[in-house]
Amino acid sequence: MTLCTPPRVLCSVLAGFALLLHLACGGGSKSETPQAAADFSLQVTPGSLQIPAGGSGYVTVTLSRLNGFTAAVTLSGSGFPAGVVASGTLASGMNTLQLPVAVAPGVTVASYTGLSIRGQSGALTHDAAFGFTVASALPPSHFRDDLVQAPGGKQVGGTIENHAVARENVRPVLSKDANDTIRLQHGFLPSGSPTDH
Repeated sequence: MTLCTPPRVLCSVLAGFALLLHLACGGGSKSETPQAAADFSLQVTPGSLQIPAGGSGYVTVTLSRLNGFTAAVTLSGSGFPAGVVASGTLASGMNTLQLPVAVAPGVTVASYTGLSIRGQSGALTHDAAFGFTVASALPPSHFRDDLVQAPGGKQVGGTIENHAVARENVRPVLSKDANDTIRLQHGFLPSGSPTDH
């Protein structure tokens, strides 16, 4: 007696086997959209700054954390001329930072282009465009309040150096030398404006 599988049955068996093989290899399942990688972006305000040689100012850096990004970001100036330094770190959980920008006394007075504030975290690096002008050094004893509002901000005018201090309501105090040739009344109003005169 010879056993012979009818062609129609054999085709059904082969088709079923092919279907099982297809499903076993991942066919037929819905493909999942890959999750976007954690990342960040930077914004700098103001987008340009003018600081006299020998002084310093600051910019506000705002970090947007994307897709669950939580790591710290190191900030620095990219393309800055020698003698101009900007550096800081946005720790994990921080989204804004007042970034000091310091200018050495000997930096050439000029407008510099093609600069940026760079944020780096591991292999991730992003830049925010930034314009920068170095102005002439301030005359002796002349300071600009707007350039020393951030921690670390300072200015140099002649032989006098001015550092940022806590913005508190401090009662003005009169200071003078022994010969009463120099008088200085200093303090801060509630607004933070200095009262030196």
